[in-house]
Amino acid sequence: MLEAAARSGARLIPIDSEHVAISQCLGSARIDAVERVVITASGGALRDRPLNAFAAVTVEEVLAHPTWKMGDKIHGR
Repeated sequence: MLEAAARSGARLIPIDSEHVAISQCLGSARIDAVERVVITASGGALRDRPLNAFAAVTVEEVLAHPTWKMGDKIHGR
């Protein structure tokens, strides 16, 4: 995606809250000035699922967020 944006001159604009927050924190910092970015997860439909069970997760399970309806916003159904 970054390469396509660079070729076309497009500007990528974050729209999800976590991505917007990262963008705001980084500001105009050069990418080589950033060692790493850590995103923590506060919850969601899979928060209590063990890591070894993620391979069998269904789309319906992922979209079953405990706070809001994800639905078409993410999966395009």
